[in-house]
Amino acid sequence: MSLASVAGAKLLVSSSETIGSLSGGTGANGEVALGHNNLTTGDASTTTFGGTISGIAAMGGLVKQGTGVMNLDTTGVLTFDKLTANDGTLNVNSALGTGSGTAVVAVNDTAGGADDRVSN
Repeated sequence: MSLASVAGAKLLVSSSETIGSLSGGTGANGEVALGHNNLTTGDASTTTFGGTISGIAAMGGLVKQGTGVMNLDTTGVLTFDKLTANDGTLNVNSALGTGSGTAVVAVNDTAGGADDRVSN
């Protein structure tokens, strides 16, 4: 899914969803609103998402799956509770949200390979 890089473009995740890939968005233009839900995304492609991803504290998360590369490269802020990489590569180059509480970053090797990683 490619989210438009225009003001007001929003993907509202009203229940936990799985999509093939996530790309598009720049800064405040293009937002993924997780609420209390999880968004699972990723395939064998290389994608870059540059918008804002938000969730409600202690709820909601982003799960990267598939053997491809997902780049979170944004001037927008990432504010959600869980970031999980199940396969492939997840690159995070953005402002991380601030606040109190606990956030989880998990790297799970689901395909048995040695190349699963999260980088910042």
